[in-house]
Amino acid sequence: MIGANEFLFRGGRAGVLLIHGLTGTPSEMRQVGRGLHRAGFSVYGMQLAGHCGSEADLLATGWRDWYASVCAAAERFAAELDHLFVGGLSMGALLALHYAADHPRRVAGLGLYGTTLRYDGWAVPLEQPPPRLVGEQVVLPHLDGADQQHIPRPARPQGLGECRLGCRLHLLRHL
Repeated sequence: MIGANEFLFRGGRAGVLLIHGLTGTPSEMRQVGRGLHRAGFSVYGMQLAGHCGSEADLLATGWRDWYASVCAAAERFAAELDHLFVGGLSMGALLALHYAADHPRRVAGLGLYGTTLRYDGWAVPLEQPPPRLVGEQVVLPHLDGADQQHIPRPARPQGLGECRLGCRLHLLRHL
């Protein structure tokens, strides 16, 4: 059974429709919504079709259903506003972009978080070993046995508590 997890913070006549990511819930956008509300915006954290229920509920839907729920939520919310902004996280950001492309006169602006603009499957093959730290160097192994690439280890893991993740981000910036 799908539960209702949407939220609405009433503020001014400018509003932000927030769209959660795939398999997520509106709750993942609540903190962003609270900050926008404190800044004077009305904020509606909508729930995508098939989400907040069972796995079967989610699998019974697809991107067209999710997009239809975005369109319906935007229509309802925009009726209360002078200016509609749309924001989303991950797949929600893609749905926000799609909505803005389909309704350019209706959307005053976008807030996109963790947007995947190009997806080519996994960029790293499953059989490739992960980068490893050797002293002050990050060693990136190659599948074909060619010379390994050495990149200086970051001074600190980019604000992330997990060094391996921070080092991978550092690698991505230097490749």
